[in-house]
Amino acid sequence: MSDRTVHASGLGIEVARYDRSGKWWVETTDGKRRPITVSEAVDIAEDLWRKGGTPHMDRPGGARFNSLLRKRFTT
Repeated sequence: MSDRTVHASGLGIEVARYDRSGKWWVETTDGKRRPITVSEAVDIAEDLWRKGGTPHMDRPGGARFNSLLRKRFTT
């Protein structure tokens, strides 16, 4: 099992969570990455979705991410 789980992707961007540290990161295909909060992860996932990317729901370690993202689309 990998330590890294991708929760959103598209347009050369991935939103990933590393389970061992419990940290969220936004990473680009050119190798750049920066730490983000779960709220920022949701913002980026929503933006990617609106531009043709894909949020990956119900993956391990993403309960809070799923909850926050679902609220955006039901309110």
